[in-house]
Amino acid sequence: MKKFSMIFECIQSFLSKDEINSILEELDYKDTSRKFDVENLLKHWIASAVDGWKSFRDGEVRSKSCDLDNADFSTFSKKAKDVPFEFFKRAFSLILSKTNRTVRRSVASETRKIIAVDSTTMTFGKSKLPWAKYHGEKSGVKLHIHYDVASEMPVKAEETTGLVHDASVSKYDTFEGTVLVKDRAYTDIKVFDSHKSAKQQFVVRLRNNSKFINKKSLQRMNSSDSSVYEDFTCILGTAQNHSSKRHRVVFFKEYSGKEIRVCTNMMDISAEAIAEIYKTRWQIEVFFKWIKQNLNAKRVFGTTPNAVYGQLYSGLIAYLILKVIHTFSLKRARVTEYSFVDFYRNLASENLCTEWVCLVYAFLRSLW
Repeated sequence: MKKFSMIFECIQSFLSKDEINSILEELDYKDTSRKFDVENLLKHWIASAVDGWKSFRDGEVRSKSCDLDNADFSTFSKKAKDVPFEFFKRAFSLILSKTNRTVRRSVASETRKIIAVDSTTMTFGKSKLPWAKYHGEKSGVKLHIHYDVASEMPVKAEETTGLVHDASVSKYDTFEGTVLVKDRAYTDIKVFDSHKSAKQQFVVRLRNNSKFINKKSLQRMNSSDSSVYEDFTCILGTAQNHSSKRHRVVFFKEYSGKEIRVCTNMMDISAEAIAEIYKTRWQIEVFFKWIKQNLNAKRVFGTTPNAVYGQLYSGLIAYLILKVIHTFSLKRARVTEYSFVDFYRNLASENLCTEWVCLVYAFLRSLW
């Protein structure tokens, strides 16, 4: 099975030409090119992610083997610089809304839907992206992701330059019926109060220097094998700067023996359950590692925001397509149960077993 023809067919099903034109019209962008239009650019970006292209010039050489119309590197580069990256961001959101419906039907529902929140930074030489200065002699950009742990799908993405602090991005966002799980970079007592008022459940790691006022220990069953050793409610902060509401704080030790302190507004579950919820945050780190290793996220071709962010959002679109195909097929597999990693590896080498080839074709037919 040719992986690119399959991926491009999925994209056409989830993002029609009319929808592409509608997004471009909203952005007031006129696509005057006849041969290398915006849809063609999107396909080139996705092929570059899946096939691991090294540059615009490398893409010129390898595009034909990826079921793409030939385009010289200067055409590719100029188009990437010209098309607003907001197009790819909106295309990602639109495809996400459609693929999420398919994934939700295939993933068992959970009592608590956990959304892990974090960012990943791609760094480059200082001269590569002069508009995105980072530390020292480096430049860098960030992707801020909200990630559904159960479905292994992003639910929201934002882009910034590398120096933008994580806690400043979408910090008051709420997702009904979910638990937001965040690392200590997102410690903010005003956000904690806001989430509690909005009944947005959360588990956020606290900084080691966090202060606690008027502590009241909660009753709990002592267990010799529990990693939890403190569970109390308190006012967070100092006498001069503190939260307006009481919050629950849990201290526990991870497997290495390192102390972890988390804040939450969930009072209906045990401290051990809260510790386990926080540990699921590691899944978003696995996601970041995977897209960097497999979807070319560490290598950007262009030097402008449009080219850089357009490439990164196209890589996320590629992930959505691959993930929804895998989720659909895995639920129906009877003989071979590929993990997502095994599915991608075999798809990339065009070595999927016969059962999975049939399942993928069944998925494609279901889209029409």
